[in-house]
Amino acid sequence: MRKFRFSAIASIALTLALSGVALASAPTSVEIPSVEFDDPFVCGADPVIHVSYTAPFRLVTWVDRDGTVLRDATFALRSRVVLTDTATGKSLSGISPAIFRTAYNADGSIASLTVTGLNAAITLPGQGRILLDTGRIVWEGGFMGPTLFEAGPHEWMGSDDREAFCAYYRD
Repeated sequence: MRKFRFSAIASIALTLALSGVALASAPTSVEIPSVEFDDPFVCGADPVIHVSYTAPFRLVTWVDRDGTVLRDATFALRSRVVLTDTATGKSLSGISPAIFRTAYNADGSIASLTVTGLNAAITLPGQGRILLDTGRIVWEGGFMGPTLFEAGPHEWMGSDDREAFCAYYRD
């Protein structure tokens, strides 16, 4: 049985190689110390929130033999996130051990972005949790594109209520 399974896999790989289909090469990996961006979406641009993830992140990229990127994944298993109002400097922080996966179209454009795990858990002392973004969310075309799939509470990047979070910055 084992010999048959191996020869079947080898046969498929050989057929694809001879037909000109580009087979994926071994993935590459690089460490990224932090990621920062401004998020005008979370509170409807009032306020604009500056997002700062600290980790280290591990970015793994898979390419075909021609060097075309097929997909990548960013692992942020020890990440923290700081969310700061760009106008006032008021900020909150929390943990963010999520995994971000990007799939690419043949032309290099982003097909989808999937965030899995705990993207943000923000607690306000004396008030409790005011933001929870966890589970799995998939966007078409990249960050905040049309939502293809959503499971779990997504008070930051999804469709769930984020008013308690935004109210903290507006007070």
